[in-house]
Amino acid sequence: MYTQERRQRQRDKRGYCSSQSSPTTAWKRRLLKKNAAGVTLIELLVVVAIIGILAAIAIPQFSSYRARAFCARVESDVRNTVTAQEAVYAADQTYNTTDKVQSDGVDIQVNVDDTTTTVTVRGTHAACTKGTFAFSGSTGKYAWTP
Repeated sequence: MYTQERRQRQRDKRGYCSSQSSPTTAWKRRLLKKNAAGVTLIELLVVVAIIGILAAIAIPQFSSYRARAFCARVESDVRNTVTAQEAVYAADQTYNTTDKVQSDGVDIQVNVDDTTTTVTVRGTHAACTKGTFAFSGSTGKYAWTP
């Protein structure tokens, strides 16, 4: 059987002291202050190096995504122009040669052959690396040409 004093002494040895002035709690406070000082220069340099590596990987990927997006814009504009030309042909039995296609950065050229009643639509963009996207009315196919 333990007495109350003996239990208190065992708690003090283990660091469970309730007194504010005991050496155990003073040591804990000093340890907490020391650990809460901040980050070291090495830790900061490691974080900066990791961010640099991630940026070196991400920037080329981003530029390739942009190039693919510009090529997709060219494809979309050419397909929309062909659809519009076919809608005009269905209504008037002739293709519209006076329409200028306005698109941000995409150059669209519409060529109508009156003898065979076919239309050829070509589209390019300065940032697209694939070349020219074209629709041939004689074959009815879309294709990229470098």
